[in-house]
Amino acid sequence: MDKRDQFNRNALRDTPSDQYLIDMSNRELAHEKATINIKKTVKLPSTALTYMLKGLDKQSKRKDFIVSMSSFGKIVDAYLTDPPMCVGCAATCTIQQIANKDFVGTDRSISNQARRALYLGFDPEELNDFEIAMNDVRLGMISKLLVFFGFDIMEDLEKVVHLAIKHNKPFEITENDWFFKRPAIEKFIAELKKLGY
Repeated sequence: MDKRDQFNRNALRDTPSDQYLIDMSNRELAHEKATINIKKTVKLPSTALTYMLKGLDKQSKRKDFIVSMSSFGKIVDAYLTDPPMCVGCAATCTIQQIANKDFVGTDRSISNQARRALYLGFDPEELNDFEIAMNDVRLGMISKLLVFFGFDIMEDLEKVVHLAIKHNKPFEITENDWFFKRPAIEKFIAELKKLGY
């Protein structure tokens, strides 16, 4: 391999891909066009959990959406399903409920975070923090959600974790059991609200 070939190979490796540039452009555009502030709209962890339940309920009834806790958002292409189906987790169902807007498989809006933020009207950084917090919730950990809403991790976490343990961490869910845990989650939400969370 001569020096020119080596230079061209290195240039290709170090040049951002077209998809990366599109994603960065979408992030910047989503940031500029953000119309929904999650913290101001939702305000409390208990409200976020309520949106999660409503979102899971609504999305699980759709014929073109699959609830799967393994993905924030992807599309099962038309060669496998017709029409293309969206796949998303509890966080994805929650953000659709907050925005009152559903992802549609034919427009690819669910396929990455920048596109999700742009499509739903969220700031991409805030959406990132919220999706991570909600994913942790469904794994049984509530601390990031408290931090997201500005609660003191040292002071408030002990109260909420005690409450979660008392209720056997009802929000720790999978795509197969969330519906059966719904009554326990609703009781947990009610107690969170009483405590101001």
